[in-house]
Amino acid sequence: MPDAVSRQAHDVILKYTCELLVGRSLAPLGVPTAPLLRALPTELPDVAVRSRSVDYLFELHDNSLLHLEFQTEPTDLLRFLHYASLLVQRYRRPVRTVVVYSPPVHSAPDRLSLGSLSFQVENVFLARFDGDAIRADLVARTALGAIPPEAPLLLALLPLMRHPRSRTPIEVARDAVRLAQAILRDPDTRERVVAALVGFVYRTLGPDEIPQLLEVVRVGAPRLVELLREEGWREGLETGRREGLETGRREGLEMGRREGLEAGRREGLVEALVTVLRTRFGALPGELEDALRAERDEDRLRRWLAAATTVPDLDAFRGLS
Repeated sequence: MPDAVSRQAHDVILKYTCELLVGRSLAPLGVPTAPLLRALPTELPDVAVRSRSVDYLFELHDNSLLHLEFQTEPTDLLRFLHYASLLVQRYRRPVRTVVVYSPPVHSAPDRLSLGSLSFQVENVFLARFDGDAIRADLVARTALGAIPPEAPLLLALLPLMRHPRSRTPIEVARDAVRLAQAILRDPDTRERVVAALVGFVYRTLGPDEIPQLLEVVRVGAPRLVELLREEGWREGLETGRREGLETGRREGLEMGRREGLEAGRREGLVEALVTVLRTRFGALPGELEDALRAERDEDRLRRWLAAATTVPDLDAFRGLS
């Protein structure tokens, strides 16, 4: 990962991403698989090359293995063949290699033919997925009362899909986090989505864009931010006010962090609340939206957000205390 992210933070993101993927199939990406049963260690001992590590390794419910790689450019299939052979030697099971490419990659080799040896991977090109259409479909289906089971995976990958409106990955990431807050009721699932989104997107960004991605995390998953900071995030994840960072005074920095985190939580709750209400009831009256954005009580915002998913209409929502 970039220098802004420590090894400990990488491990936290990896853990959350695996938790998001376990129990799901890759069918929404056009690769039908059995549900992922559990994550396996990715360190593969190899006397000749010391050690090799893959992106993700899962045991599936059909007892096979899934080696899942995320790439930003076409890569040498010999490397994947080497990984696959090490996996077969270690686990003695069928191995399936799926390579997910982020934009702008539209094509890449999927087969090696070396005499009697043949090796094939399955490629997924996210540039071929219409991200705007997928987002609209998720919103529409959720508005009808059914959260699609593939929603968490698609939300985490949304910034890496094709977006006809030419939005940047950061803009799409921010939108995906807000949508996750609006349609996913389980807070643990929401945080796994945010963590996986970071893990998928960071490879595509330049150093100047990393702080923007970290700000998306701060607003969308404050508990995750705290965990990541405790586990070793560096300067890029500091949520203190700019004045505190510039002066370097411990008291000012700590105060800035606390106040910045509180403001981020409030903003995230408000955005989620507004999105839920708009999704269910359409455009909101200006005075109602202004009142929601002016609210500072986090407990009240959480109560309103929970109620917003069940109230029959806006009049009933207005009657909440």
